[in-house]
Amino acid sequence: MTFTRALLVALLTLACDGETVTDAGVEPTGDAGVELDSGSATEDAATEDAATGDAGAEGCPPASALDPMALSRRTLRASGCAASTADTPCADHLLYEPATPASDRLWVMLPGTGMEPDKHSWIGQIAAHVGFRALLLSYDTSQNVNEFCQAEGTPTCHEAVRDLLLTGGERSAGGETYRVDPARSVVGRLLAVLRSEAWGADYLRRTPEGPTDVDAVDWSRLVVVGFSLGAGQAMRLTQRAPIAGALFIDGAKDPWERVGDTTRYADWPTQPILAPADALYGAYHADGSDVETLVEQWRRLGVTDVRADVDAAPIAPDARVLFTAQMPPSGVTPHLSMARSADMPADVDGTRASGAADVHLYAAYSSVFCALR
Repeated sequence: MTFTRALLVALLTLACDGETVTDAGVEPTGDAGVELDSGSATEDAATEDAATGDAGAEGCPPASALDPMALSRRTLRASGCAASTADTPCADHLLYEPATPASDRLWVMLPGTGMEPDKHSWIGQIAAHVGFRALLLSYDTSQNVNEFCQAEGTPTCHEAVRDLLLTGGERSAGGETYRVDPARSVVGRLLAVLRSEAWGADYLRRTPEGPTDVDAVDWSRLVVVGFSLGAGQAMRLTQRAPIAGALFIDGAKDPWERVGDTTRYADWPTQPILAPADALYGAYHADGSDVETLVEQWRRLGVTDVRADVDAAPIAPDARVLFTAQMPPSGVTPHLSMARSADMPADVDGTRASGAADVHLYAAYSSVFCALR
């Protein structure tokens, strides 16, 4: 890494601590407590194909075949709001469906702090392209979990707040309150969609007995992907429900106390999971903050720490932790370059991507999604 690049990455990393997201982006045109320590020409061609999505999981479609216009795209009204807005918590859900499904599982994405489903549209398009019905779920991401829990200063705060985000409720400490309307929670919003869509009954075990009846969902038919805050929610879901699989993108560490050079992190990831461990994946940026702590939290949850550098070679089938050192586009943090459509690069040098088929991480994400079909 050159000195200039290292300096830029350092400045961007300081601006984004891997959990807090300030949304200043614009959707591209065309929608196209535990304390942890802080070869040959043929081979070259194979590596290049893998980086551009033309190699990977068997039967996984290449990036070159991704045509957003071939996908059905719909917005769905979010429950608990009088009207749709552009911002959380009343932004619309976003649904992509392929002409020919290759999976009967429902793919669900949970956005990060202060973000809405349309900010992750390219990842949704990739999921639909490989054969999923892809639902990018709008839920209440308006409050910052880390800021609230560090102000409270207790090791159980993150676990409690993540459960609030799943089913609703409130928690007060130090004069501050973290409140989530059940109708705007992850489960509340998901159930509302499943009850309103003709296909939704396929993912229900029974008629819900309330607005956040977790047991009414047939979680074994859901694949959950989360970014930042949403990654933490996906992690917590693995302990609350037997989901079919998950991808955690650049989250979540859950620091609850910082004293000098010591940071203490929540230990809820050590609790037993209901999801199959071999179907859990993580993806991180190598230039992010304290990435080894992030990987350790995934490992505590049950993710196998077999890593793959997605910039350098085809992804091994047994890899569960994927990482990249892609240069973010100008003015973008490494964190946001992992998932926000407008800020994802087309290559390791930071060229801004023009659409889902163009993103550098297409091969990485599509290989995971194909493995979870």
